[in-house]
Amino acid sequence: GYIFQKNSKRFTEIWQIVDKKCEKPSSKGEISFSPDICLATKRGSYADVTYHQLQSRHYAEDNQFIFGWNLSAR
Repeated sequence: GYIFQKNSKRFTEIWQIVDKKCEKPSSKGEISFSPDICLATKRGSYADVTYHQLQSRHYAEDNQFIFGWNLSAR
């Protein structure tokens, strides 16, 4: 997954979901993932980032984040 950085106007990787076999969907058709949250910028990687760290790095605008996803199934 990616998060939008308003100053640079581009997306930065913030999590990865490692390839693994998924559990059977719930009765509602939902599947949950537990990704590792790690902000990966050109200057370094920051594990377990918090809301306040993302806000101080200008990822929040009006207390909102913009996320992007690239999902695929095999």
